[in-house]
Amino acid sequence: MLIQNLVIAANGPSLIAAEYGAVIMRHLQNFNSVKVLSGTEMSRKEIEHTRYAGFLTLSQSGDAKDLINGIITANKLGVTCINVVNVEDSPITRVIQETNREDQGPSESSSTTAGGQGLIRSDSSLELTR
Repeated sequence: MLIQNLVIAANGPSLIAAEYGAVIMRHLQNFNSVKVLSGTEMSRKEIEHTRYAGFLTLSQSGDAKDLINGIITANKLGVTCINVVNVEDSPITRVIQETNREDQGPSESSSTTAGGQGLIRSDSSLELTR
């Protein structure tokens, strides 16, 4: 599924990076809409009725409970999830791996470290390293 409406969730300094990224994405007109939320603002209603939604999380540690809950919610709704973290074996990465194992068909969830050192995608079972 092609993402047309992006919701970005982050906390702390990652929220600043998310806001900056959103400005660039809006300027480049990559998406119909780009919304940035703090992890605590993320709720089911933010993505539930959004057509062609994508959910992007940014996290330094990858252990923010509210972001993990957002990923789980988005995945249950069939929303494409993209997660950028600095810690390769973070709780967020583990949640994505567990969610992908539970899915019957190919998943559209992926997780990568900020340095681009790992990409985990269940639809291709591919891991890339730089």
